[in-house]
Order: sequence, then C-alpha cells, then structure tokens
Amino acid sequence: MLAKVAGLPEEVLKNCLSALDRAELLVSIDTDLEDSLEFRHEMVRQVTYDSMVEKVRENLNARIIEAFEAEESWRDTPERLCYHATQAKDWRKAFDHGRSAARKCLVRSAYTDAADYFDIAMNSLDKTPTSRSREADAVDLRMEARMAFMWSGHVARALELGNEAERRADAIDDLGRKIAAMTVRASAQNFYGTPAEAVAIGEAVANLSRGERDQGWSNLAQYGLGQAYFLAGRYHSAEEILETVRGRLMDPEASAPLGSTPRYLLLLCCMMGSITHTVMGEFDIAEQLQREAAAIAEETGRPYDRVAAAYSGGWLMLGRGDPAAAAAVLEDGFVLAQKHGIRLFVPVLACHLGIAYLEQGLFDRARRMLTEAREEARAVGYTSAVLRSSIYLALASHQLGDAQAAQNMLREARNTARQQGFSGLEAEALFGEAVVTPRSGEENRTVILAALRAAIAIASGSGASPLLGKAEAMLNGLLAGGEQPS
Repeated sequence: MLAKVAGLPEEVLKNCLSALDRAELLVSIDTDLEDSLEFRHEMVRQVTYDSMVEKVRENLNARIIEAFEAEESWRDTPERLCYHATQAKDWRKAFDHGRSAARKCLVRSAYTDAADYFDIAMNSLDKTPTSRSREADAVDLRMEARMAFMWSGHVARALELGNEAERRADAIDDLGRKIAAMTVRASAQNFYGTPAEAVAIGEAVANLSRGERDQGWSNLAQYGLGQAYFLAGRYHSAEEILETVRGRLMDPEASAPLGSTPRYLLLLCCMMGSITHTVMGEFDIAEQLQREAAAIAEETGRPYDRVAAAYSGGWLMLGRGDPAAAAAVLEDGFVLAQKHGIRLFVPVLACHLGIAYLEQGLFDRARRMLTEAREEARAVGYTSAVLRSSIYLALASHQLGDAQAAQNMLREARNTARQQGFSGLEAEALFGEAVVTPRSGEENRTVILAALRAAIAIASGSGASPLLGKAEAMLNGLLAGGEQPS
C-alpha cells in the first residue's frame, strides 16, 4: 500500500524507509498487516505533515484514496476514506464516504458519531458545483441525517436541517422533497416547540402528503401529528390517527421514509399508542400495543428500539399501579440510552423513573432523578419533558418538607403549560397544586377547589380518566370535609 501511494521504485522506497529507521523516526508495530510502520511520536508525524506544501498534501491524500479504493480490504473503511478525501479537498468523494461512514455508525448505534459524519457529508456536498441534482442530494442527505441528530439529542439542529431542506426543496420546486422536509421540521417541533406549532405544521404536512404516491413520508407525518395531538392533550385524536397509521404499517407493502423501515415506524406507533391509551386508562389496549412494541424491539435487537419499548412499558406499569416493576424496566432503558448516547430518551426515561421512585416512597432518590431529568431535558431542548419533570420534582420536594418551593414550582409549570398549550400537563400541574397546598385557611381551600375543578374540566375533555378519577375523589373528599388524600 505504501509503495502504491509513494509512487517510488521498490529499491528507492526501501532505502528511504531504512534511513528513517536509522534516524529512529519510524517503528514497527504489531498488526495483522505485514511490514507495518508508524512514526515514533504523534508530534513527529504532525511536524512532518505540516512541513509539506498544501498542494503536495492534497496530492498525497488523493493518492491514498486512490490506493484504498483499489484494494477491496480497504473499501469498508469509509471513515478513513472520508478523512483523506477531506484532506485532498475532493469534495464529491468526501460527501460519498462521509455519508457511508454515517450510515455505518447508525448501524452500530453510534448516533453522535453518525451526526458528525453527516455534518462532514453535508458541508462537503455544498462545496461541489451547484446543480439541481446537487440540491436534491442536499435535501435527501438532511432527511437521512435527521435521526442521527434527533436520537443524539441535537433537536435544535434537526429542526434547522428541516428548515434548510424545505428552503432548498422550494428552490428546485420539488414537492416530494418539500413534504419530506416539512415532516422533519414537524417532528422536531414536537420536542422543541409548542403543541400549537407542532399541530399546525403537522396537519399541514399530513394534508399535503395524502395525495403522494410514496406513502413513507405520509406515514411518518401522521405519526408525528399523533404525537403532537398527545402533547396538546387531545388524546382521542392522537389514538385515532396513531391507529390509522399503525393499520397501514401492518400491510406487507407498507413504506417508510428514507433512513427508516416500516417495522421501526410501526414500533413507534405502538409505543405512542400504548402511552396514549395508558393516559386514558384503557390498559388492555395499551397492553396489546406494548406487547407489539416489545416484540419488534426483540426482533430487531436495536438499542433504540429496546429503549423505546422500555419507555412505553414503564408508562404502562405506572398506570397499572406497579411502580416497582416500572422502575425495573425504566432503569434498564435508562442505562441502555446512556450507553448508546440516545439522548432524546434520557430525560423522559429519567422523569418516569423519578415518578416510579416517588410512588414507592423513595423521595430522596426521586428528587435526584427528577432533577437530572429536568437538566437533561433543558440541555436537549425537550420542552414537555422539562415541564413534566418539574411537576413531579415539585411533588418530591413537597414530600421532603419543602412545601413553598413545591408550590412555586407547580404554579410556574402550570402557567407555562397553559401559555404553551400543553393542556394534559396543565391538568397534572393543577392536580399537583391541590396536593401540595396546605389545607389550613379559607384562602388555601379556595385555591385547592379551583385547581381541582380546573384539572377535572381538562381531564374530562381530554379523556384522561385516571387523572379525572383522582381529582374527583380528592374534590369529593374535600367537599365532604374529609382528609386530603396523599
């Protein structure tokens, strides 16, 4: 390989290597490859490399790429090919090999590394000559990169990619790619924005995509709309659209968007459907959907799929009143998400794990976990997870004797949820306010009654039966003069 790159006669090359060896600049290394050498110190290598004229360096890297591409054993090293193509300023090859390296990282669940290589590929492609085909490739690459950025917790970047892709699709008047870009933007909005924004763009792209022949992006768009309805507290609408998409994805001829598979999208529908039915108190349906999600995760073995199934499984066990079992499942998912850098799930798993600890009476542990959940959610830009973790962190603080801090936290969470349109979370915050407000004094009693009645109105309209039942029981007990439930 070295002889091919150097382009020197064998005898001349040997003499050069011998001279470097005598000067103790090179050393032999243990490797499966024969006659492998490296510089004795990284600094020596860097100084040698930096001493070359830039054009010489570029030509050297170009020869390395050519030699690697000619050898079958080196073709499966896109990371190295990408590096040398970038150094050679061969931007088309840097794009090709960068994309291949990103895909390879996705297969092994290295999402942060995948995002880095997608960035290299996107930047390299933008340095090639402008053409319609280049712009089409640029949109497609951003669509494919979406999962690496989302899964690794770079939600703002994923939203930015969607905006960029939509602008470029408009510029080449490509409706199909515009729909794809809007879908990615809508998906990111579910995490980064407000439910009103997410629903508006979700409905727009779902309507726009219905007439398209390729239903892959339509399936993802409608799944995202179901998620947006859930965040807005419109649970009946959420379960209806999620079930529709799930039915389509059960078809053997179902399609999924670029960078995804129908089975993966089906798992997400089952996960989100199970969570929605759990919130509505429809546990048998939630259990059926959870079994389907777990089966797909078992079938694929992918860390992301297993984490997703653990998340909905934890929700269901909490809904059924088994926090110890929920904690066991959520702990496994939390560890797996951290191990593989699946940051998108870390805050929500931590939040529900904190809730499981809270419901077991492990208040110190709950407060620590919910504090971590809130900080992770803020770092990722996961708006609803910040609110939910704040609500239950307040309840944990209340149990540990910090009543005033709990009241303040819940009041702030309730106001934010109301302003931003998270009606389900607003109801949970209102119920929390009723729980932590002291019973003493007529003013406090008025606050509790108002909070409970507002929570009941929201829960009744949204179909959140378990929360409705708890709020009504507490209100009836208060009106009857009984003790406030814990």
